[in-house]
Amino acid sequence: MTVTASSSLSPLRILVLSQHFHHCRTFLLRALGGDTKEHVIRACDSDKIVEACREFQPHVLVPTMCRVDAATMDAALPSLKLIHQFGVGLEGVDMVAAKERGVKVCNVPAHTVDDSMVAPPGSVVNGTTTSNGEPPSLRGFNPHYVAPNFSAGGNSVAVAELTLLHMLSLSRDYHNAQLAVRRGDLGTPIGVSLAGKCAVVVGCYGALGREIVKRLWAMGMYVVGVGRRTQEELASEHSVDAVKRGESHWSWEEFRSMLWRYETTENLHSVLPIARFLVLTAVLTPTTRNLISTRELALLPQGAFVVNVARGGILDSAAVAEAVQSGHLGGVGTDVYEKEPVEATHPFLNLPADKISLTPHTGGVSDLGYAGIASGMAENLRRLRAGEELANRKV
Repeated sequence: MTVTASSSLSPLRILVLSQHFHHCRTFLLRALGGDTKEHVIRACDSDKIVEACREFQPHVLVPTMCRVDAATMDAALPSLKLIHQFGVGLEGVDMVAAKERGVKVCNVPAHTVDDSMVAPPGSVVNGTTTSNGEPPSLRGFNPHYVAPNFSAGGNSVAVAELTLLHMLSLSRDYHNAQLAVRRGDLGTPIGVSLAGKCAVVVGCYGALGREIVKRLWAMGMYVVGVGRRTQEELASEHSVDAVKRGESHWSWEEFRSMLWRYETTENLHSVLPIARFLVLTAVLTPTTRNLISTRELALLPQGAFVVNVARGGILDSAAVAEAVQSGHLGGVGTDVYEKEPVEATHPFLNLPADKISLTPHTGGVSDLGYAGIASGMAENLRRLRAGEELANRKV
C-alpha cells in the first residue's frame, strides 16, 4: 500500500559527499524535476563530511567514492533515511552500521540496453524531442533504427565504450600517433588491430561484461569469457524460457554464441596465455582483490595489454608497472585506482606515456550513462517520499 509522503521529507534533502563527479548533481536535479533542495560539499575530508551532515541533516547521502561509516551516519541522524549510490559501488558503505541504525542502502545496477525498446513519442533523445520514437536526425537514414530506452538506469553502455577507448588507444599507439602529426610524419606508428585477436573478459556475464563482450565480438575478436558460475548454472537461470517468463532479461544461449570459450574463475590461469587483451570487469570482493598480480601477468603473452574498468583493487598496480617497464606487457589502461583521487606516487604515473591510457573514473560519466543512473535514482527517491518499497535495496 502506498503511504503519503511525510511533510518532513518535503523538500527532500540530499547530500553528495564529494567535490568530484560534479555532473551527477546536475543530472540528478534534472531527473528530479527540480523538486529537491540539494547541498554538495566541496571536499571529501572526513571531518568536513561529518560537519556537513550535522549542519544540513540530510535525508539522503550519496557516497560517490567517499566512505560512509558509523560516525557519518550518526552525524546525519535522526534525519537520515537512505544511503543511495549514484551508480553501483557500495564498498565504501558500512552495511552493518546502516542496518543497526535502520538506514536503507540502495544503488543503481549497471543495466544493459534493451534494443527492442523504442523511445516513446515526446522523449528527448540527444537533446531533440522525438515524434515517432526515433531521433529526427536519423529519419530516412536508417528505417530500421530503434532508439533504445535507457530509463531503466545504469551505466554499462558508457563504461563499455570507454573500455574500447582504452583498448584502441593502447593498441593503435595513439600517443605516438599524436606526436607524429605534430612532427609532420605520415604512416607511423604501426598499430595492433583488434580483429582476430583474443580478448579475455573477466566478469563477462555481468551487465558491464555483456556490453563489452557484444562490442568486442562485433569487432571480430575471439572473446573468452571468465566468471564465477558454471555454464550449466547460467544456462538454467538465464534460459530462453526464463526470458519469456520475465524471470531474466538476457539469454545465456544468445550470449554464449558471442563467446569463443568460457571458463570459470578457477580456470583463469588456463586462458591467460592466449590473451592479447585482458579486460577486467569483475566486482571487487576479498576473493578478487589483487586477482591479477605477478603470477597472472607472467602467464600473459609478450606484448599483451591489460585494461581495468572494474575496481582498482582487482589489479596489483605495482606488479603491472613492473611488467610494463620490463617490456613484458605492451601497456595498461585503467579508469579505476586503489585510492581515488590518484596520488602522485601511483606507479602508473611513472610509466612512459605511450604505454598507458588513464582516465579519472569517467567510465560511466557520459550523457547516456548519467541520464540512466539519475533516472533510476530519481525513481527510488520518489518511492522514498511516497513510502513505497525501494528498488535495488541492499540493506
